[in-house]
Amino acid sequence: MNKSLVTSITAFLSILMPTLALDGYTCLGENVSHHLLMSHVDTSYNTCVAQDPLNPFFFNSNLQADLDFGFTFPGYNDRNSRVKVFFKNTKEILNVQAFVYGRYYNCDEIEEFSV
Repeated sequence: MNKSLVTSITAFLSILMPTLALDGYTCLGENVSHHLLMSHVDTSYNTCVAQDPLNPFFFNSNLQADLDFGFTFPGYNDRNSRVKVFFKNTKEILNVQAFVYGRYYNCDEIEEFSV
C-alpha cells in the first residue's frame, strides 16, 4: 500500500468519522482526534485564557492553560465524563486526560502512522 493511499484514507476517515482518525490521543480505548481537540481549543481559547494583554501566558511559553469538554466514552456509563486538554500559548497540545467516575486518566498520543 503506498503512502498517498494511506494518507487519503486517513484524511477521509478524519472528516467522516473523527473518532477513527489515526491522529490525536487514545483515551480509555477511544480515539479522540487531533481535529476535535483543536476545534475545542480554538473555540474556547478566548474564554479559558484571560485576554489581558499583560497576561504572562502570552509571553512565557513554559506556561500552560487547560480546558475541558463533555465527551462520551463507550463502555462507561458516566454522564459527567469529560476530556481535559492542556496547551501552550501557541495552541500546541501538551497533554490530554479523560475524566470518568470522578478520576482523571492520562491519554496516550497516537504516534504518526508511516509506511
